[in-house]
Parts: sequence; C-alpha cells; structure tokens
Amino acid sequence: MIRRLSKIHAFILLDELFGTRKQKLLNIICIALSFILSLSIFFTMIAGAEEETIYKEVVVKPGDTLWKISKDNMESHEDIRYYIYKIRQVNNLQTAQITPGQVIKLPK
Repeated sequence: MIRRLSKIHAFILLDELFGTRKQKLLNIICIALSFILSLSIFFTMIAGAEEETIYKEVVVKPGDTLWKISKDNMESHEDIRYYIYKIRQVNNLQTAQITPGQVIKLPK
C-alpha cells in the first residue's frame, strides 16, 4: 500500500513539474507574441505618419506628358520611372494618359 501511494505521488509530482514547464513555455510565448504585436503597432504608426505626404498640384497643359511633368518637378537624384509610378499611384491613373486641364498631384 505504501509503495502504491508513493507511485501515485510520484506521478502527481511529475505532472506538477511538467505542468509548471508548460506554464513557463506558455508565458514565454505570450510575452513574445505581445512583443511582436507591440512592434507591429509601432511600425504601423510610423508608416501611417510617412503617408501624410504634401503634394504639389499641376494643371496639365497641351502637349504635357507624365515624363515631361516628372522631369520638370522631381529631384535630380530620383529615378524618373519610379517618380512616374508614384504619380500614377497618387492620382489613381490606370495608364500614363493625361489630358489638358487635368489636375495632377505630384509628390514633393
């Protein structure tokens, strides 16, 4: 009877030991997930702040193209193709086709 009780007691102790390890592992996972979530919120806030870009508005004249408008208004170190891409995204242009009188937003 004593031997039987000690085996049961040993199983209970082992279960408590592994339960404690499981709890520690669960705590570590929760802390890691909280840290990752905090970082993602932080970087999302930073990205949101960067999206508040100031735009210059230009009225398209006859004979203007996105290439010409870009060349006249962009920084010299920028890639003109990328600048045109940004103009198209900002103005929701499906193509590079523009018409006289159209108002185009240009990223500064």
